[in-house]
Amino acid sequence: MIRQVNGVGDFNDFPLLCILLSRYRFLSPGFSCCMGRMFNAQCSAVCVCVADNSWYWYGESKKKVGFADAQDKQYYVSDDGFIHSIENLKLLRNVRVIVISIGGNDVYLNPRIQSELVKSLLPGQAYRRHEVARQFGVRLRKILNAVESAAPLARIVPVIVYHPHYDFSLLGMTSASCFGYLASTVQKWCLSRLVTPMAQQTLLLAQWKRLSVVDLSRTFDPKNEEHYGTGSKQRCVLASWSGAEPSVVSTGFISRLVIEAMKDKSGNATVHWGVTRGTEFVRAVVEQNERDYASRYVFGPQ
Repeated sequence: MIRQVNGVGDFNDFPLLCILLSRYRFLSPGFSCCMGRMFNAQCSAVCVCVADNSWYWYGESKKKVGFADAQDKQYYVSDDGFIHSIENLKLLRNVRVIVISIGGNDVYLNPRIQSELVKSLLPGQAYRRHEVARQFGVRLRKILNAVESAAPLARIVPVIVYHPHYDFSLLGMTSASCFGYLASTVQKWCLSRLVTPMAQQTLLLAQWKRLSVVDLSRTFDPKNEEHYGTGSKQRCVLASWSGAEPSVVSTGFISRLVIEAMKDKSGNATVHWGVTRGTEFVRAVVEQNERDYASRYVFGPQ
């Protein structure tokens, strides 16, 4: 049975724990997996206020599910009203696998980081994005070390986040406006260059610790609406369409790749990503993360 800190799900007979970690309080649901049945979890390496937790209602629904293990029946909320994921992790039993996703909402939607990355596009300012990446690497290393200390027997699977849909502006502007169109156009052509140094930090740490990485940036197709939000924009009637959230289709891609990484018994540092065609997952690709792999890596679809 799956062990979770924050979310709902059922993974049949797999004895594992998947915790998706964000460094900062996340602003919207950032990552979800379909494993067996639907599995959704997202936690904070520091703390998350339950009142602002986008997954709160998923936690409420856990009370209505007949989980066999008491660990799966509740949110692990401390007396101060916050969720402390690392401390919670120490309390759980039979933790086998931990999936760590950092770099989505905590990077894409962080105003300070957004500002530094945009400034780095100016002539002579590229050092700014490399400094953002260096700081990101420091935070990620602390998280990995804390998770290893809390669950020393668990296997860690880091995730490189997916590229948002080309029509979606991370600045919150619609492409229908002039500024929104400009923002989404700049994002389309520059996001890979801005985010690549951070993804390279993930790969360097994974190489050092000999971890299997799931790369969603080369799996999702940012031209395909079916990989994001509700899928086709035409289906989104009562709410605005989001090109920054996974769809039902792409959560299937995520689960396939996480399972592939879990099954990797090579003991080597590897990278797992998927070849897709439309809504179909064609095949999983495994690459060896060794030597200069990280320095040659480019974030985004190939």
